Amino acid sequence: MSNRGRRRNRMANDSLTELIQLKNTANLTTTEGRLQFLQRLYPIIENWHGRRPDLRRLFQAEEIEELLVSDFDENEYFRRSVPFVNFVTGFGYKYRARLDASGKPILQRTTPIHLVARRASFCFTSALYKIYQPRLNDSNYRDESGFTHFHAACKFGFHRVVREFLRAGRVDPDLVVDATGDRPLHLAIQHEHKGVVRQLLRAGADPNPMNEAGVTPLHLACRKNDDGVWARMFLRESQHSKGPQLRIDARAVRLAVTSLQSRVLVEMLRCGIDGWNDFVFPEAQEFADVFAESRGGDRLFDDHGLLERSARAVTSRRLELKEASSRIERDRKLELHDLFQLRPSEVVRKTVSATQFYKLAYGSKLWMLPERLWEPCSLYLCEIMMRSICLRWALDSFIRKIQYELPLVCCQKILNNMTARDMYHICLAADL
Repeated sequence: MSNRGRRRNRMANDSLTELIQLKNTANLTTTEGRLQFLQRLYPIIENWHGRRPDLRRLFQAEEIEELLVSDFDENEYFRRSVPFVNFVTGFGYKYRARLDASGKPILQRTTPIHLVARRASFCFTSALYKIYQPRLNDSNYRDESGFTHFHAACKFGFHRVVREFLRAGRVDPDLVVDATGDRPLHLAIQHEHKGVVRQLLRAGADPNPMNEAGVTPLHLACRKNDDGVWARMFLRESQHSKGPQLRIDARAVRLAVTSLQSRVLVEMLRCGIDGWNDFVFPEAQEFADVFAESRGGDRLFDDHGLLERSARAVTSRRLELKEASSRIERDRKLELHDLFQLRPSEVVRKTVSATQFYKLAYGSKLWMLPERLWEPCSLYLCEIMMRSICLRWALDSFIRKIQYELPLVCCQKILNNMTARDMYHICLAADL
């Protein structure tokens, strides 16, 4: 075979040819058509070989943006990657801004970054910013609400992107979202990105502005149910701010008092409280309202059938969970595999702490299990946590319900063989 023939065969078999053929037969004008195109494209991307694609020649800019959004839609829940986004950025595709009559970029437009940021997508990645080049002075695109690429970076905690915007010098660290009055500090605190908060304060952000709801960044920090961790961090960091001095008003003090955050009050006193003259000590009902928000979860679980489903998960999928978890790297303090070796009653007796469950739930290990086991695993953990809540409550209720006819040891053994749902209903029956 001649060199020309061999080259023709290589070109026929490479990934670029497959992409061109797929593009020519695809309907990219509908949502369903774009999703079907991506599903067929993913295997080609994962096994790419051969020539580099010139995406600007293959696709129109609008088609690429629509496919970027569809890529997030297709991988919305718990998938840790967006293949098409990585494919586009990996081959160096850059968006070319449209220009107005004077030759300046048109920044008033909605981009995939805006659309994905609105949905709070699990797999939103800073890689998307490579397409829109935040290092450039004129790249902070703004949608109709005044929400910009810079706001999205603050909301999702993209430290490097935030730094690039601030270094460019054209982005105000106090840039307002027109529709809500939120500043970047509001977004970073609301979504708990400490690094971004530090960057903004050290870039001269004002720590005092109110949004349309009359809420300041300090109010947001004081509202968090975290024993004052965020409020104290914000108070300390604002002392190193290059912007205006933090003003602590009476409302912030009131929030700290009603949530019993004594360490926050101490930190406020160190910083200096401006609103002492306006402060009125809260009524007793305000304390009750704050703590009432944390009650009622048990009835919510039962109303939605979560207790019943968790009991089924314990019996139907525990063996499968044990096998799958044995393949996951172990954690010294709380191992999935060891957890699934035990019945819920045995786990409760070993006094696994709520903090360990919290770390497990917010870590990545649960999502390393096969997808079919995500819900059974969550329900199994729900059963364990609810047992620890209900057991002490149910024991007293059960003893009173049977009018103290059985010894304490017998009552404990009976309850140990019950599900969390059974115990919960015993507690309800005792209150009748």
